Amino acid sequence: MKKLVALIVFFILLVLLFVVALYIPKNYKYQYRVGEYQIVEQYSKKQKSYFFTVTGDDVTGKYALLSKYYRKRGLISHIDSQDNCLYISSKTISNFDICQNEDGYVTKYYNQEVQGSIIDTYDNINIYKSLDHKMLIWNYDSFVYVNGSNIKNISLFDDDVYELKLLTKIDHYLIVADYNQKYYFEKLYRIDIKNGAVKEIKLNRKVYFDAYILGTYKNNIYLFDNNKDIEYIINPMKGTIDKYSKSILVNGKWETVTLNKLKKREVAFINTEDYYFNVIDGLLYYITPINEVLVTNQEVSRIVESNTHEVFYIADDSLYYVNYKDGISIVMSYTEWQFNNSNIYIF
Repeated sequence: MKKLVALIVFFILLVLLFVVALYIPKNYKYQYRVGEYQIVEQYSKKQKSYFFTVTGDDVTGKYALLSKYYRKRGLISHIDSQDNCLYISSKTISNFDICQNEDGYVTKYYNQEVQGSIIDTYDNINIYKSLDHKMLIWNYDSFVYVNGSNIKNISLFDDDVYELKLLTKIDHYLIVADYNQKYYFEKLYRIDIKNGAVKEIKLNRKVYFDAYILGTYKNNIYLFDNNKDIEYIINPMKGTIDKYSKSILVNGKWETVTLNKLKKREVAFINTEDYYFNVIDGLLYYITPINEVLVTNQEVSRIVESNTHEVFYIADDSLYYVNYKDGISIVMSYTEWQFNNSNIYIF
């Protein structure tokens, strides 16, 4: 009887190992044809990405896709070609396109003429599109809070402040130093982006305004005070502030840094991504492990917010939004953004 039980357990474990081995991500390279196109399909476990090279009679295009692993090989099922673009269809992964011009890779909406109609105006800010995102826009004397049709002012300080430098996002909060003080602050404001509610967070130490934020980690703010030569860890949820060893977080690992580098503002938290948006010489690119894709022909002054698949950016006096599915949309315009657009926060 014991032998039978042991044999059953053995076969169960064997089946489980087989299933795990079958579905666990694997690096692979697979070549196949779809119509007139030769395809090289690869998967990288480390980068959690598919890489495709598609070659036709007079075109070769490359595409990188951040994606979970699929056991199936030969993911591309159909390819159409039109206007320097390859339109790729798949029954497993998201459809995608590969477009090129004389300068390199571009999006299919690279030359899109972006237009919109104003649906609302608030504090001289023209609103063209309502998104699921929530926003806080500093206009020198208050924040304009935008949450769909809910738009209101959030006043914090007695006098105008041209640029807020000591503030950061944590979870669904915006944390702002108390600029009512002149040389140092002993209080933070915590704005809840869900409803615009403000809470004051008192600290038991003075932090001088020549401090700067190194980064955030697990609801904590890491900040270096140049006046005191001290790195602090601040928890704005608990209202605690403590001294911290002189170190920064680099790709998930803590590294010690010298006081000299901290004082020269040469360091900050680093989290290297394989996919990201970047402005190079006034042009907006989507960077992947295998190519750089020009997103728009607009002259872009600044990226406001981005992740691996969407980006908000400023061009001229307007805020634009891009995602792969919908292309480029104008969200807001404000004449002041031609000169100062550093205090826009999107959640």
